[in-house]
Amino acid sequence: MYNKIVIFSGPYSIDALGATKTIDIGLAKSLVKTGYDVTLIAFGECSIPNINHIKINITNKLSLIYRALSKIGFKGYLQLKRNRKVDLWVAKYLIDNSDILDKNSVFIGRAGMSLHSFMEAKNQHALTVLHSSWMHPYTQRDILQKEYNVLKIKSRAIPKKRIKIQLKEIDIVNRIWGISTLVYNSYLNNGVAKNKLFNISLGVDFEHYTISGIEEKIYAERESSFKILFVGQVNYEKGAHLLLEALKKSTLSNLEMIFNGSLPNNFNQNFYQYKEELEKRNIKVTLSPGDPIKNYKQASIFVLPSIHESFGLVVLEAMASGLPTIISDSVGAKDCVVNEKTGFVFESHNVKELMGRIEYIFYNRSVIKILGKNSANIASDYDWDKVVFRFKEYLNNIKN
Repeated sequence: MYNKIVIFSGPYSIDALGATKTIDIGLAKSLVKTGYDVTLIAFGECSIPNINHIKINITNKLSLIYRALSKIGFKGYLQLKRNRKVDLWVAKYLIDNSDILDKNSVFIGRAGMSLHSFMEAKNQHALTVLHSSWMHPYTQRDILQKEYNVLKIKSRAIPKKRIKIQLKEIDIVNRIWGISTLVYNSYLNNGVAKNKLFNISLGVDFEHYTISGIEEKIYAERESSFKILFVGQVNYEKGAHLLLEALKKSTLSNLEMIFNGSLPNNFNQNFYQYKEELEKRNIKVTLSPGDPIKNYKQASIFVLPSIHESFGLVVLEAMASGLPTIISDSVGAKDCVVNEKTGFVFESHNVKELMGRIEYIFYNRSVIKILGKNSANIASDYDWDKVVFRFKEYLNNIKN
């Protein structure tokens, strides 16, 4: 019986906004409530009671350079160096502190950044679980490279070295956590054995986002002032160009399009060209980086038209906030969306269909409340406590 869980968060701080904080903190809190002895290996500060936090204690001088270069779209190889440095530190820490892991432990590491940590965890007889925050590397490469070619972007979508590391991780680990059907199937389609895979959704801290108690007031505001919300980096991978094109081709006016995320340099020119054209038609385009919770409350609908999205936790956050959601069928969180009940799932790249779905809600605003309440009801089934219960059931069925 596994009674200890060790989570390695990779090179990202659990203090910073983003998937690492949202996923790992939520997962760790619920694992503790379920009775596990939990250790979190991560940068940053952790204030969760009853969690053993091992703070990664290295000065990563590459971080500031990485942040600067990532804004101009040059981050791949520098990111690999940073990942390897942190991974090696964790592997050495496990060697020097051999009491952390044993045969009753589960070690969870993120794809592409945990190779050496996985090797040491296996040496100490722990069950190693790859948290696949991307699809299989070949699938992800093919999807993104095709889009880069269409858009005439000359850079390589994914560095070959990262793919090589991921393939080694896939071979080494005991289990692969496919966080959506899209991810799970991408591994199956690339020849990974079915008994090595499991598909359990990510979760959401439902109480943090729910608008219960103030929903009538909020829905009235959502219907009177139409605002579309997109959360995530404003780039090609997340389909920001498709959303802007859909708005350009639509019959819409007198609304606001909120992009809650950072704008990389390689999308900068495209973004501002669309912004200028749309604002001539009284479609206000706002760039609003930072914590999205305020925007979840004030938006009328949520749209995520990604061309590659292994899950998209922001979809669950939007649903928990009572928002109708429109997402592409390339978003893993479509597992949680009920088409025409909580919103719509459209064919990836189909700008005309995306446009039509947005127009339908815009011109039929009474459905905002109906779809939004359905979204919240379904999102409550993906609260982290319920997801971790399913995770525990899976682990209990694995023989040591």
